[in-house]
Amino acid sequence: MNSPTEIGLTTASNGSVLMLGDYAVDLLDLVELLANILRYGGYDLREDITDRYTARTVDLLVAELDTHASLLRRAITPARKETP
Repeated sequence: MNSPTEIGLTTASNGSVLMLGDYAVDLLDLVELLANILRYGGYDLREDITDRYTARTVDLLVAELDTHASLLRRAITPARKETP
């Protein structure tokens, strides 16, 4: 496993985490993949998660992963200038 500095992660003095764009894109891909696995996974996967946790766990996880994916996507997508 790589250290945080090897993959471009640093902590700013205000406590925020700074990361290289490539790492952020990889992280976004991973979050989206996990959300899709949970969203479209078969009955056995959902049943196993429900048995171990609560009935709403899968839906809550998918919603949280979608939220974080959206935040990451906005953070790594250059702002578009609006034309008047």
